[in-house]
Amino acid sequence: MKRISFNEFINTKSYNNIDVYMTIGVFDGLHTGHMALLDKLSTKGDKKQRFLFTFTPNPKRILGIGEYQKDIMTLRQKTLLITNSHIDNMVLIDFSSEFSKLRGEEFFSMIQTSCDLRYIVIGENFSCGYQSLFGANKIKDWFAGSGTDVEIVPSVMKSHERICSSRIRRAILSGDIKTANKLIGRSLSIDLVSVPHDLGKRTFVIRIDYIMQILPPPGSYNVTYHLKNGSSCHGEIVIHHDIITCVSDDDIDSQLIEIKINEQIGDEDGIN
Repeated sequence: MKRISFNEFINTKSYNNIDVYMTIGVFDGLHTGHMALLDKLSTKGDKKQRFLFTFTPNPKRILGIGEYQKDIMTLRQKTLLITNSHIDNMVLIDFSSEFSKLRGEEFFSMIQTSCDLRYIVIGENFSCGYQSLFGANKIKDWFAGSGTDVEIVPSVMKSHERICSSRIRRAILSGDIKTANKLIGRSLSIDLVSVPHDLGKRTFVIRIDYIMQILPPPGSYNVTYHLKNGSSCHGEIVIHHDIITCVSDDDIDSQLIEIKINEQIGDEDGIN
């Protein structure tokens, strides 16, 4: 996976003569709705021609929108999952209050003049530009007759409600891990690659202020520990307000890569 800054993409001539097939979004959590977009993109062109444009940091963080606290997943996790989706390029848009004032038409003009833009796939609820006024249908109309095909993918639904990052965030914050995992399409994962922790022990503590992701509320959770040496083991974590107490069924004798949270202990609910 090649990571490219948006400024590099538009200010160099590296992509001028390349056919580009793209999708765009925040992709926080890379849930089952997002994967529908990646599946569409993976059928277009070849791997090196596929580009995923995403924002860092999360625009909600900069604009102070809604219930945003931290991201659902780290950039490292997102990059790995996108790489496994047969997409070779991730364009990172450095989102700022200044960037938020850019009109959607101006934004896409910058992309269009930097490459041979052949295809865009977006979700039906996607919008961008100043005050998010440039929605999916407007994007499709704006590109009409330009030689750029715009495909709008309907929202993926679960229990008669749209799957979205905000819905997943609410489930996590309420401790409803079963629901969050069903919406994500895999277990919620805490990235520990850069987080200090003890080795050679079955019980150890991790400080919450080292973790850059949103966490469930205080409580006990069944988890799976994944280690750098490729092994894994089951166990339990107890989330407190300032630390996470980790208990593993086996000694943690290699660096922890992630902790996958399977369910809250005692939780018998969850959506179908």
